[in-house]
Amino acid sequence: MLQPKLANALLIILLAIPFPALFCDMYIYNGVWALYNWIVRIVAFLCILYSIRFRIGILNRNNKILFFIFFVYMLYITFYILENKIPLNNMVGVPQSYYSFILLAITMILLLGSSNYIRKKVDYIIVSKYILIINTFTLLLYVLKGNMVFYLIYDSSSDFAALNILSPFNICSYASLSIFSALHLLRHKPSKFISTISITAILFSLIVVMLCNKRGPIIYMTFTILIYAIHFLSRKTILFLPMVVLIYLFVQHFSENNDIELFSRFANIESDGASGRVGEFSIYSYAIRQIFDHPFLGSHFRILEGPFKGTYPHNFFLEILMTFGIFFSLFLCVLIFRALYNSIQLIKNNDILIPMIFIFNILLLLSTGTILGMELFWLPLFLIYPNKHLKNISLPNKQQQ
Repeated sequence: MLQPKLANALLIILLAIPFPALFCDMYIYNGVWALYNWIVRIVAFLCILYSIRFRIGILNRNNKILFFIFFVYMLYITFYILENKIPLNNMVGVPQSYYSFILLAITMILLLGSSNYIRKKVDYIIVSKYILIINTFTLLLYVLKGNMVFYLIYDSSSDFAALNILSPFNICSYASLSIFSALHLLRHKPSKFISTISITAILFSLIVVMLCNKRGPIIYMTFTILIYAIHFLSRKTILFLPMVVLIYLFVQHFSENNDIELFSRFANIESDGASGRVGEFSIYSYAIRQIFDHPFLGSHFRILEGPFKGTYPHNFFLEILMTFGIFFSLFLCVLIFRALYNSIQLIKNNDILIPMIFIFNILLLLSTGTILGMELFWLPLFLIYPNKHLKNISLPNKQQQ
């Protein structure tokens, strides 16, 4: 009986616990993340032990290919760090010491090593319920905390860390996760009580995303909801889409200043490269220049020159081209597109949660973030890619076990 509970626990820890952990870190004390990471390592290690004991297999054939890719990726990163062209403490999105980097590598290896166990034992209905309850409750608690909403609407340039306020981007991301969990539950014909909670959570989370008024999360959420709508077109869906527009217009009525800023950022998306700068100072231009200087074998996983030295390029494809060069990057891109195709097939089969999280994070990586240590990129990739035969593509749920 512990087997499925352990798999459920690991996904819940990864998907639902970070938001309240962030909340605690901002409002109570530091050190929450160290404890959180050790819990992840211990639970993932237990999953691997159960895989060995019950002969489930740590990796299947397709996951072995992915693990080889990940191993090569970590070798590249290790080489670049030891090469020391840029000191660790001068790089963005990288552990600030060799010890922290080793712990990150161990965490990722344990998580990916437990992926086959998760695929066979997890119950996505239970996981979705916990994500929905934990994230929505944390969102509600956070919105009610002080003047957070006023900072989001009227002062988007605030130093959120100094004010003990989470960034709008983090809030948007976890609000979107609540929406995905609710959509997954609604596709599996839950009770009226769960349906009511799910619909309420969707509405509340939509309002939070709109209030935060960040370009990236609005794009990601819109794309993923459109994918959902295309595959589940019904009266409810047709009513749902205009409702999103109405909520957005209602929220913008109370945030006119940010509305102008948001649309200007959309207009400047090509030139500012998600960096907030324009023209020749675009972060994309420095990344592209570095790729052309070392097109075949790569040069580094961070920008080496200019005002953005030590920064990731805010684009997944630019980052892997900088890191690996053309040949290995093409191979990795084929795997990613195969996983995206599998995600669409899974969504058709009502398995919404993990595919939508994967699509969400791929979209996110197109304008921000880095794949180094990004569990919600690597683990969904390992869960989705091995579905070789589409007729058997459906992820397990409680009814299938």
